[in-house]
Amino acid sequence: MFRKLLIVDDEPTNRQLVVEMLGRQAYHFVQASNGEECLALAEQEKPDMIIMDWQMPRVDGMEALRRLKVIPDLMDIPVLFMSGIMTTPVDLMAAMEEGAVDFLQKPFDRLTLRARVRNMLMLSEMAIELKQKFEQLESSTRMIEALFAGITHPLVYYTRRGVIMHYNKPFGDLLGTEEAQSLTGRLIHSFFSEKVQNVHIQKDTELMAQGGEMSYELSCDLSSADFLFSKKLHYNVDGSVAGIICSMTDITSLKRSHEQLMEAKKRELVSSTLRLIHASELNNRLISRLGDLQKHVDPTGVKIISEIVKQNHMAVSQSVWDDFEARFENVYESFYQTLNASYPDLTPGERKLCALLRLNISSKDIAAITNQNPNSVDMARYRLRKKLNLSQEDNLVDFLLKIDR
Repeated sequence: MFRKLLIVDDEPTNRQLVVEMLGRQAYHFVQASNGEECLALAEQEKPDMIIMDWQMPRVDGMEALRRLKVIPDLMDIPVLFMSGIMTTPVDLMAAMEEGAVDFLQKPFDRLTLRARVRNMLMLSEMAIELKQKFEQLESSTRMIEALFAGITHPLVYYTRRGVIMHYNKPFGDLLGTEEAQSLTGRLIHSFFSEKVQNVHIQKDTELMAQGGEMSYELSCDLSSADFLFSKKLHYNVDGSVAGIICSMTDITSLKRSHEQLMEAKKRELVSSTLRLIHASELNNRLISRLGDLQKHVDPTGVKIISEIVKQNHMAVSQSVWDDFEARFENVYESFYQTLNASYPDLTPGERKLCALLRLNISSKDIAAITNQNPNSVDMARYRLRKKLNLSQEDNLVDFLLKIDR
């Protein structure tokens, strides 16, 4: 595609000379005889470059240049001035100050003209490309600023060394910053206590080592709230880490709701445990009474009583235990999973014993629940300690309390 050049000179021969010197086949040429025609053609043709004489009738080159530079669509067109009279350094300075890119003194040779035009077009093309990239960058910056402004929880972007580059208003408000006071350029970790600083620095180091993103909960000493810190790496073009985007979500009310829900579940679990103990005690009492009754009946009655004892024992224990175990897993979701993963050789009975001990239930009550005598429970606890590889100094209940934390 040919580049379009607008040649402006009141002498037709001078215009033709410029065309011949540059080569008729090298460019697409448009011609004007004065500054007024130049402005009209520039508006119509949008040339890539203007080569303009200084002294012309009606509107001279300098006046045309001034008008050209205030028209948004035309102001970036490079202008090469020509003159055989206005040739002093003062004239050159005046042309440059008005916006001319280059200046040629008449007469000039073909080689000089071609070199100046080629260089100006090359520079113009680079300037246009640079302007487009700058506009894209501005557009991206505005979009990022809009995104930052639209997020209602604290958001901050800082370099890998912790220097704050950008942040939104909620983050500034969290730090108690006045609107006129900028946090940009300050170290983000300096706003936290030494203990919290160390946690964030450690987490940032881990994030940069593993890549991607991470989230973690941490109490924030900037306020009384608990926050979920969500961090994601931002990379340079060469793939190196440029910085970290960090958002802070206040989870105080969420944690409070969760704690309240867990308390309700624990109350239900305690109730279920008490029912389990109570049902076991009633069941054992019934079985004992039926045993006493066996002394006063014939062999057929003994058989019937034995069958009743067996069926009642199994039905009551299993139904109440199923309710207990369902509520237990609802409260301590990862207990069985962690226990089974660490100690896969535990029997179902030993896992049940672990759950009861996790609730700090006494051996006497465990004996009632499991239809054993306390000595049998103590022996089961001894075997369980060995399977869990606990030493004599280790407390079994304390160990089970920590297993899913």
